[in-house]
Amino acid sequence: MLDGLRPPAGALRLALLRLVMVVLASSPALVTALLGLDAGAARRPYFTEVPGRLPVARLLQLARDLPDGYAAALAVSVVLAVLGDQLLTGGAVALLGPRPPKERRVLAVVWKRGLTHLWPFLRAVAVGVILTAVGAGLIGALFRRLDVMGYRAGWSGEARALYLPLASVGLTVLWMAAVGALVFWCRLITAADGRRRVRRTLLLALRVFVRHPLRSSGLFVSSTVISTLLPGAVLAAWRQAEPVRGGALGLLLGGWCAALCLQAVVWIWLVRSGWLLYLHEGLADLRATADAPFGVLTWLRGLPGKLVSPRRAR
Repeated sequence: MLDGLRPPAGALRLALLRLVMVVLASSPALVTALLGLDAGAARRPYFTEVPGRLPVARLLQLARDLPDGYAAALAVSVVLAVLGDQLLTGGAVALLGPRPPKERRVLAVVWKRGLTHLWPFLRAVAVGVILTAVGAGLIGALFRRLDVMGYRAGWSGEARALYLPLASVGLTVLWMAAVGALVFWCRLITAADGRRRVRRTLLLALRVFVRHPLRSSGLFVSSTVISTLLPGAVLAAWRQAEPVRGGALGLLLGGWCAALCLQAVVWIWLVRSGWLLYLHEGLADLRATADAPFGVLTWLRGLPGKLVSPRRAR
């Protein structure tokens, strides 16, 4: 696991490329939100006449007053982020693997290898979206049921209004991170072996989780949750300190940039560590598993004929 910290050739350029991708992909949504709020809601007395820090309730109201074009800009940012992540993952698996390509240009490798695996990657992401939605729905239903039970049992308002929502959000975040680990490993195995059957590859990823839970899913979930929370911590510090000029503002801006850079480095580490784990001799049987379909669709297509044939024989 620690061997993944040794950066091979091209790792730093790949991390920089991911950082640039994150900035470019988020730009449509951020620019639209900032320009729209600056021209509209942010200039209303409801927000400007508040002394000191803006209360959380008004911050949420400001978020609800986003411009009309924000939904379209957010959709563009999401599409760019998803496509960019697939291309970068395909290139990273090639560049950080045991046999890196002879091509020295990182961008060329990312483009070529990313396009090669783009379709199975997108199908893996689609499976992840479905699993995330189903899990989040079940968690939400569970905690709504707990809220009703707490109301009938006479739980305190603090428990129902604070602890239950926090537990629901925490469990949802962990579920999303676990699904993200599954999708990540599915894409890594797909690019490592040149596989095309996403359903079978997902099962291979689950078998890796069973054999090495800490080095696979555990490492991904813990590192991604921590690296994702760091920018949020910087924003919380920004709100608490209210910097407007000078060294404090520069320090927080530097902390924000450092958190984004750390995310890119963690991503490189995850790809590299995942490669090293997948090459483990204990997973040789998984690497040798054929990339063959399950034959479910073929069986379903032939099912009507199987049902009709016995009747004709009678």
